Amino acid sequence: MRDKTVITEISSVWTETIFAQFENSGLKNELMKWASKHRLNVVWGNPKHPDLIAYPSFALVIDRNLIIENQIYSQYLSHIDEGNSDGELKELRDTSICIIIDNIKDLALPSLDMVLQVDLDQKNAVKWILHNLELASKLVAGTSDKHLKAAEKAVDKYLNKQK
Repeated sequence: MRDKTVITEISSVWTETIFAQFENSGLKNELMKWASKHRLNVVWGNPKHPDLIAYPSFALVIDRNLIIENQIYSQYLSHIDEGNSDGELKELRDTSICIIIDNIKDLALPSLDMVLQVDLDQKNAVKWILHNLELASKLVAGTSDKHLKAAEKAVDKYLNKQK
């Protein structure tokens, strides 16, 4: 049996793909509508397999509750930390967004430049998630620094509210 090749270079597949692994039907419906409107693909991960590591994507929307018991999340953290210090993998790390939709506060976060943790019970949480995905998709598509500054401002505003 042949080993599956994992794509580690930035390609149109990567820039057009969102990896999702959660069970919230309201968010799922809105994400699928939004992705279709923006001509982006959504890949749904299997919590029992290392899909989180294997699928190239510019954005992740994950519920870590689904993957902490089987060690997939710790494997993902190791994957991000090791070997991602230069070249194309560094660019993946530096331009990816990971949106975590659980309330686990004592679990390490991925060492990506943009990691957001969102409480889905918060007012307008789904709208906020989609807004940040849109900013990330524009950043990945190579648009201006204006979008990066807007994303940073949105993150700072959210983090200040969490304090």
